[in-house]
Amino acid sequence: MSNHFNIEDLLNLITETIADKVSTRINTLPANNPKDENEEAYLDTQETLEFINVKTRVTLDKYVLEGRIDKPIKRGGRKLYYKKSSLINFLQNG
Repeated sequence: MSNHFNIEDLLNLITETIADKVSTRINTLPANNPKDENEEAYLDTQETLEFINVKTRVTLDKYVLEGRIDKPIKRGGRKLYYKKSSLINFLQNG
């Protein structure tokens, strides 16, 4: 019995092997998303503005400076994330 592969079979085998390895690697990576279910939920700036129904970033920054909303955290460089529980507290208590 011969173990000869044609090019198409060989490429399919390589593609499937790579896909399996990538899938395995993705499933073993630690969660790094600030919205991960196991962590406190965070919203980015645009999501925050929509969530608290505020039109401008200036107003949001004012609420942070006044201490009505917790200061955001930076993740991934310059992107800001606001703690959802702080936003809920703001909506309930002003």
